[in-house]
Amino acid sequence: MSVDDRYLGGAHHTKILPGDFYPSNFSFSHVAINQDLFTLWRKNEFIQLLIDWMPYEAFRQGVQFIEEEGPITGIKHGQPYTFKGYEYQDKNSNKSYSMTGFEEYCQWNGVMEQFMLAVSMSRLYPEGALLVFLDDTKTLFPIVGKEGNEIQWKANPNPQGYFSFKAFQPINVNDSGGFSIEDDDENGIVTKWKVVVGNANMNKQKTLIIDAGRCIHIQWKKKSNSWLATSRVDGIARIAQLETQIFEKLTKRAHDLAGGILTLTGIAGEAEQTKLDNALGEDLTSVDRVYLQGDRTVEYVTPDLKAAGEFSAIFEMFTRKLCRHARVSQLILDGEHTGAGLGGNNNIEMLNSYSEIYQIQEHYRTALEHVFFKLGKNNTSFVYNEILPDDMTQDEENVDGEGDGDSENESDKEEKPKEKPTDT
Repeated sequence: MSVDDRYLGGAHHTKILPGDFYPSNFSFSHVAINQDLFTLWRKNEFIQLLIDWMPYEAFRQGVQFIEEEGPITGIKHGQPYTFKGYEYQDKNSNKSYSMTGFEEYCQWNGVMEQFMLAVSMSRLYPEGALLVFLDDTKTLFPIVGKEGNEIQWKANPNPQGYFSFKAFQPINVNDSGGFSIEDDDENGIVTKWKVVVGNANMNKQKTLIIDAGRCIHIQWKKKSNSWLATSRVDGIARIAQLETQIFEKLTKRAHDLAGGILTLTGIAGEAEQTKLDNALGEDLTSVDRVYLQGDRTVEYVTPDLKAAGEFSAIFEMFTRKLCRHARVSQLILDGEHTGAGLGGNNNIEMLNSYSEIYQIQEHYRTALEHVFFKLGKNNTSFVYNEILPDDMTQDEENVDGEGDGDSENESDKEEKPKEKPTDT
């Protein structure tokens, strides 16, 4: 990395954010581009909560189809296979589990995993995510025509002739490729997508021009008439960046100071200093060494780690702002038991924190039905399996904790005779 790049805060590197090297380069007015969002997604727990955890919670329990259509054929272990579904009963818990043929098919092909990845990307990037459907079991991207250096990839004549799909991020994120719009019609509807696959550093990238009929484009909510959506982390990206950088710099300095500062007085000159350095070697280590010549004094100022208490207050501000942005309880965010901590109704707080997760389910419902249709399901109507336990969705009888869940009522308790103490 050149000095200029470091001075610019690493603006040209997908793993470095402005301010990582020089704190003064951080600015709230700097617009978060896709490279910044990708870097924060990789390293910041605030962004990961919004982008990874919430979609996982929304779809982890899967769906239940209104109508089952019987077995479905596909490929398993490279061989033709009929997915018939199965039933299973756990001998330990006596719980019964059942899976339809299409559900088994989706499970084998990693449908929900790829869909959750696409949802994460679509919430992170304004351009959203692109699902490219595959219909060849031997070649991931079969060549069906060429025009210059671009591969022309037509849609399958059978709109339900696909067996799986792959999620792509926007093309301007990093050197791993991505998607962009290639062409649209007079109504602004995309007719062709450009997808770049492969790593640019290995000179193995391919450019695919893909018919829109082979793809599904999914996005988070829009706040303008543009074809771009609004990133879900738009209001929190720079706060998350600031939290990461402050925490890293503070803990790095605390780690360095643990080595101490070695001070040597009476050093005659640079030659003696070099000798001492060579003699000490690595047997006596420290973060910094100060050599004092003659009667000269040097004041070495180091950060006062008492400031960590002030940073703690700042971090609390960060988390509170995140809670307001993500609509989650701070205690839930920290993994604490809210009912015990606040004396309130733990279930209600949990349900309030899950409000956006239910919004995610409904927002992507249509896209998920389109996915099921392309994979061969005719009746794509479904209901989501409940993501919270049954008792979590029911109000507690006594918010103040007076009820302990016993089945007997108050009159039964009063009429029940007290047991006499037994002699010991």
